[in-house]
Amino acid sequence: MNSSDRKLRVLLIGRHELACRILDALHRNPAIDLACVPGRREHMDRRPTLARLAVLRSTPVLGGGGKSALSNAIDKFLPHMVVSAGYDRIVPADVLVRVPRSVNVHFGMLPKYRGSYSIPWAILNNEAEIGVTLHEMAPSIDDGAVIRQERLFNEPSLSCRDIYDRAVEIGTGLVTWLIDQTLRGDPPAAIPQDERMATYYTPNYPGDFRIPWRQTATFVANYIRAAHFPPYDGAFGEIAGHHVVFDWPVEHRFDCRVAPPGTIVECAGRIGITVINGLIVPKAVTWDKHPTEFAEVVTKHSLLNQSFV
Repeated sequence: MNSSDRKLRVLLIGRHELACRILDALHRNPAIDLACVPGRREHMDRRPTLARLAVLRSTPVLGGGGKSALSNAIDKFLPHMVVSAGYDRIVPADVLVRVPRSVNVHFGMLPKYRGSYSIPWAILNNEAEIGVTLHEMAPSIDDGAVIRQERLFNEPSLSCRDIYDRAVEIGTGLVTWLIDQTLRGDPPAAIPQDERMATYYTPNYPGDFRIPWRQTATFVANYIRAAHFPPYDGAFGEIAGHHVVFDWPVEHRFDCRVAPPGTIVECAGRIGITVINGLIVPKAVTWDKHPTEFAEVVTKHSLLNQSFV
């Protein structure tokens, strides 16, 4: 913004960690007039929420809830920019046209990984890198022109939650960079996405987190890693009538193929679970909602040579 007597009105929409980090990064900037519209589904009892933090930071919460919340907020606040950070509604064209610039932070290397669960899917697909994209909003899913992208290494030791936390830091940095450029009067341009490269993932996570034991050791280990996102339950299996949730990390080995996939075996002094080309060796699990060590569970309940269903 070139005028020294006019603040940049920014409307932040979204939920949870990303929206909260962006709010914290922007709310003290004297050149910004900030307001927010929280997403519909914020898990108040389990994760940080934009609704709660906005009150603590004395940031106006606009909209009044319901389908018209964002439209009402735009009519009242007249923002120069809308920043979407995990907002859980598609913003229609008649709303977007009323804002000079509307941008979204997406945890995927667009045009690949449009849609939902972009980080877990990249882990499952064994990608070498995972992207974070700042792009223009469009009245469809994640297909607006790209403003800037950054990559982070898909480190095999990191859980989905670890990578998500790093992506939050990167996404916050992309938004503050855009705001700084805009305040300097040099807003960055955007480049249209190449539709030939587009991929899309639905909101239905593969298998509802139930572990597919008839898979390779690499895939099963990545499946458990992709599903590990505290405070939510991770990947699970069922054995002898009991529900078992597997924590990250797990080890995987390419030996001990001595039983059908999903069978608990002992090999070279280690207790693990067979897959089609090796063995998964869990450490910690939650057995019927009680955290414990996997080896202790196997011994206590005599599970050797039993199989997950």
